Amino acid sequence: MKASMLQGLVIAAIAAGASANALADDDPRTCSEATLKGTYIFAVSGFTIVGGVAQPKAIVQFTRFDGDGIFTVPAGTVSMNGIITHIPSTVVGVYTLGPDCTGSYQFAPPGGPIFDLFASPGGSEYWLIQTGPGAQVLQGTGERLSR
Repeated sequence: MKASMLQGLVIAAIAAGASANALADDDPRTCSEATLKGTYIFAVSGFTIVGGVAQPKAIVQFTRFDGDGIFTVPAGTVSMNGIITHIPSTVVGVYTLGPDCTGSYQFAPPGGPIFDLFASPGGSEYWLIQTGPGAQVLQGTGERLSR
């Protein structure tokens, strides 16, 4: 009798765990520009294609989102084929973020680099991949440091 009772408890625990996982996968939270707010550390790497030759590129920067669709870059460093450049603190851009937590990110529009943007529902992280015109193969991740 004790064995069947124990077996029933184990089955109930497994079912409860599966139910909790299903709820987590169906998270009802949605995103908007306000999802990204605060200062993030962002790192991106990839290549710039120059004359058909891939040149390595890496960037680490702080990005400050205002929660209304504007971002600024207060500090950053770029390594392009081994040449180091510091990003001026005047860099600005715009971003959009829809209810499905996808959107766009563009530096100094019009004409600045364009990225597809993906954010976590709580806004603690975001991911970018460059999609705009130009010979770039870049992708990276940002993580919130403060609000």
